[in-house]
Formats: sequence, C-alpha cells, structure tokens
Amino acid sequence: MKKKADMKCVQPGSTTECSSNRSRLIAAGIDFGSITAGFVCSFTLREHPIMKSIKTFKLAVAAAALLAAGAASAERPDNLRGTTWTMQANRDVLQLVIDTQGGAGAPGAAQCRGLDGTLNTTPDIVVTGWYCPSTGRIHLIHRNLTSKIAVRTFTGNVSDEVIGQPLHMAGTMTVLFSAFGDLGEYNFSAVKQ
Repeated sequence: MKKKADMKCVQPGSTTECSSNRSRLIAAGIDFGSITAGFVCSFTLREHPIMKSIKTFKLAVAAAALLAAGAASAERPDNLRGTTWTMQANRDVLQLVIDTQGGAGAPGAAQCRGLDGTLNTTPDIVVTGWYCPSTGRIHLIHRNLTSKIAVRTFTGNVSDEVIGQPLHMAGTMTVLFSAFGDLGEYNFSAVKQ
C-alpha cells in the first residue's frame, strides 16, 4: 500500500526541488500526484489509516503476550525449612542445612521469616538469620558458640523456582574473625540438593 504525501509547493530556492526527487519518491512508494514544473515542494509523509491500524494491533498483541508471560513467571520459594544446600564459600565446600523457618505473624516477621540452621563441619556450626520470600533476600549469621559474637555473615539472594532446575543461592560472605580466614568479604554460592 502506498504512503500518501502532503505537499506544499513554494517558489524555487526554498526546499527540495520536486522534479529531481520525483523518481526517488515514486520508488519509495510515495503517491503525490502531479507536480507543477519549476516549483519547489516539501513533503510530509503520512501513514495510510489501514497501516496504522495494523501497527496498533501488533502492539496490542505484543503487550498481551508480555502480560501473559509475566503472570506465568517463576517465583521464589515461600519456605526454606528442611532444605539442604551444597555451599562454596571462599573456595571451601560446606553443607548448609536450614532446619527451621518462622511463620508469618511471628514478632518481627511481617515480611521476612527467621531461620535456624547449621553449616555441617566438624563440629557443626549453628547459623541464624532471616529470609524474605517476596524478594529472595537471605541473611545468615555464624556466631561463636560460647561468646555469641558474630564471626561470619552470609548475605545473598535465593533464585526463583524453575521447574526442572535446582534452587540457587549466591551472595557475599563477610569474615569478621580471623580464625575463619582473612578478614574481608568473599563470594559464596549454593545449590539446593
């Protein structure tokens, strides 16, 4: 379908000369009717109404597809209780077991839930912290068994649940006490077993 051109012709010297551009405009599918020789014309292309309707329809279909895909997207797990993870923290391989997770309505648990678990080493290391199901954010603290002083923290995110794929977790481990390595921040990652 040819595009229509609105034409405004003026005296020579103002804009593009029509006669020199006529063949190029016809090749581009522009239908502008007859042109008076010796006049200079400027063209404003306008889209045919049917083409405009087709583009609008294509945009509506694309928007509907995006909305449908958003509704079917994966979400983070609501509960991590009873999960076991193979964790790599600063080149050490550990096993993280999340034993319990608090429920909604518990004090301080409007958005996030308290966690208790262990890092299976010899001896097992107790970790406590929280997990926010709406964002996937997780924070665990390893405290000294007798003094209860924090010696390491793990802050990261849990992945979305995807059918046929294991859950993942990754973030930053902070060493606060030199018995567990050089002080500083290190990466960690984990895969649910």
